[in-house]
Amino acid sequence: MKKITLIILVCLYMITLSVTLFAQPVITSSDPLQAVGTIDTIYSASATVSPGAGGAGITWDLSALSFSPGGTATIANPSTSPYISTFPTSNLCLQLTAGGTAYDYDRVSTTGWETISTTYAGPGTGQDYSANTRLEMPFPFHYLDVAVDTYQQTTGGPQVETLTYDGYGTLITPYHIYTNVFRVKEDYGGTDYHYSWYTVNPLMLLMNYSNAGNNYIYLNTVPVTTQSGQVNIDAESAKIIPNPFSTDAKLKLTSANAFTDASLIIVDPIGNVVKQIPVNGTETIITRQGLSAGVYFYHVQNNGLTAATGKLVIQ
Repeated sequence: MKKITLIILVCLYMITLSVTLFAQPVITSSDPLQAVGTIDTIYSASATVSPGAGGAGITWDLSALSFSPGGTATIANPSTSPYISTFPTSNLCLQLTAGGTAYDYDRVSTTGWETISTTYAGPGTGQDYSANTRLEMPFPFHYLDVAVDTYQQTTGGPQVETLTYDGYGTLITPYHIYTNVFRVKEDYGGTDYHYSWYTVNPLMLLMNYSNAGNNYIYLNTVPVTTQSGQVNIDAESAKIIPNPFSTDAKLKLTSANAFTDASLIIVDPIGNVVKQIPVNGTETIITRQGLSAGVYFYHVQNNGLTAATGKLVIQ
């Protein structure tokens, strides 16, 4: 009898341990978001690897994907962003830099995470959902929950999406292994559907797969600031000339008086900080020393906050 009891207790312990290791993340409005000033490097890849099935305690191994860098995404302060008057209810803003500069405006409330606009750079650009916002996820959101949402752009009619919390577990990318990840399937009808992987702490999008586009988009966080707030300085205020360059270049500030404690941070395509240079006055010399030829991203920080971002090419 004692042996049977011991076996039962061991089995119960193993079940409890399994539940603990693969606990179902319940997504709520109290989950913290990324801090303002956080910089993510954007990558894209063709869908040479299947996104895999959903389920409990899944490991999505996407380490074989071959990504190419495509820009940066910076968590911005909506109140000091250029288009807050167009989207005044936004409390989450993403500044996208890839050739030009555009903004995503979202609203996070106790009932859910909604998208108000994407890649917006002025009237007639991007997607404007202010007529009827598009739901990213409801709160609370449990494993296998399904939510149906009707949304509408200002230039079209209503559309319907079905959101399913279809899995949780571990995501493996070529750069990192992420645990405590959950995945949402976004079904837009027919063959148009996406999968989005999120971390829980902070609550942020890691990767998106598009069946229609047959591609992946991946965000790799570069935590170069922990302060809140965003300096409202246009990217045109800070330029590297020449760009590309082979030996050295200059960071030129057209509004140097706005920079009081600035530095230039250069990161490589996988998000590592490879050079940090103090910025004084209107011109700062950048030497190539220690940097191989290739594509980099630069971030000008003022008092620890991101002031401008851009792409840097060394030949």
